[in-house]
Amino acid sequence: MIRLDGVAFDYGQTHALSDVSLRIQDGEFLGIIGPNSSGKSTLLKIMSGILKPSRGEVEILSRALAAWSLSEVARTLTVVESEEHFAFPFTVEQIVLTGRTPYIPRGRRETPHDIEVAQQAMRETDVWNLRARAIHRLSSGERQRVLLARALAQEPRILLMDEPTAHLDIGHELVLFEKLQKLRKAKKLTVVAVLHDLALARQYCDRLVLLHQGCVHAAGNPDRVLTDDVLETVYGVPHHLISIVSTKGKFHEDH
Repeated sequence: MIRLDGVAFDYGQTHALSDVSLRIQDGEFLGIIGPNSSGKSTLLKIMSGILKPSRGEVEILSRALAAWSLSEVARTLTVVESEEHFAFPFTVEQIVLTGRTPYIPRGRRETPHDIEVAQQAMRETDVWNLRARAIHRLSSGERQRVLLARALAQEPRILLMDEPTAHLDIGHELVLFEKLQKLRKAKKLTVVAVLHDLALARQYCDRLVLLHQGCVHAAGNPDRVLTDDVLETVYGVPHHLISIVSTKGKFHEDH
C-alpha cells in the first residue's frame, strides 16, 4: 500500500529524517514510535503528501505519490490528528459530512448517498446519538470519535493517525482503539499510527517502526522491537524501571 525508499527530510539545516525505507502492507496496522523529535510526525506528513521529501521516493499503491492529484489522494487516504480546533460551533453531523468533500463537485451540495455514507460512519463510531450536538460540547473522547467518523466518511483505503490518543484518558484510549480494530478489519483499512503509548503499540499494532534521531532504529513485531535494550538505549529508561515499562501492556491483555 505504501512504499518509501531512502526518504530524507530537512527543516533548513536540521535533518529530521535520514534514509528511511519502509513497506506497509494492505490491511496492516503499523505503529510508528520513538522519542520526542525523532521524526514520527514528519514521516506521517510525508506519507500523506503534506510534506515532500528532500530526497527519496514515496509510492502509494505502486504509483509515485508526486503523480497523484489532491482529489485522488483525498479519496485514498485520510489523516486523523490528535486534536483539532473548530472556530465555529459546527454540529457533529456537519463535521462528519465534510469527509465527503472529495466526492462533491465544486458548487454542489451533498447527495443522498453522501448523507447516507456520513450517517453510517456516525453509527459505526457510536456518535450517531450526538449528531445534533455542537462539537464544543463534547468530551475529548467523543470529539476523537467524531474525527474518526469524518475520516471513515471519506471512504479511504489508508488511515493515517497522528497521536490519536494524546489527550485521552486510559478508558477513552481503550474504547477508541477497540473501535478502530473492529473497523479496520470490517473495512479492510490499512492503518498507520504515530503512538507515544508503548502499551497501546504492543497490544494493537501488527508491526512497529521505531525512529531514533530521524532513522529507523528497529522494525518488526512489537515483541521484537520493544526490548529491554531499546527501552534503555533509545528511550533512556533506567534499568530498574524497564520491567515496569515493558510489561505495561499486560493490563490490556488481562482485562
